[in-house]
Amino acid sequence: MNNEKIYFAFSNGEIKYIDINDATKMIDIRTYEDAPICVAIDVNPSASSYSSDSNEDEIIITGNSKGKMKCSIGESTQMLKYNDSISSTSQILYIDIDPPYIVSTFEDGKIFIIDKYLSQTTEITPALIDLKKFTPVMAKFDKLTHAI
Repeated sequence: MNNEKIYFAFSNGEIKYIDINDATKMIDIRTYEDAPICVAIDVNPSASSYSSDSNEDEIIITGNSKGKMKCSIGESTQMLKYNDSISSTSQILYIDIDPPYIVSTFEDGKIFIIDKYLSQTTEITPALIDLKKFTPVMAKFDKLTHAI
């Protein structure tokens, strides 16, 4: 398989990966000024081919301690365009990508789903109303999520 990598976001802003078939070295991908605390990687579906030695076709979504998320494809980086419902400055705990959705959980208990066009954000926090004393730290998509 070409996609056997483990990705890491470091507190100094570096994003790196280890190829599990050659775990003797870490490979640099990029460095962000606003040190990410979580990262999610997906292969750009518009890419015609994928090489394990190239990261140009990878979509990198990062979240930081100020509640901001960035999307990088190749050398291009943009802030995710939240709608007005996201005013949180709480740190992002977890991000997952399952096209066409991105899900993120926040330190203050908020959970958001952003569609692939970044034009609509859905807050699903009310579904956890009975769990107010718990903070979600992780979410994982099931393929049935595409029915949302």
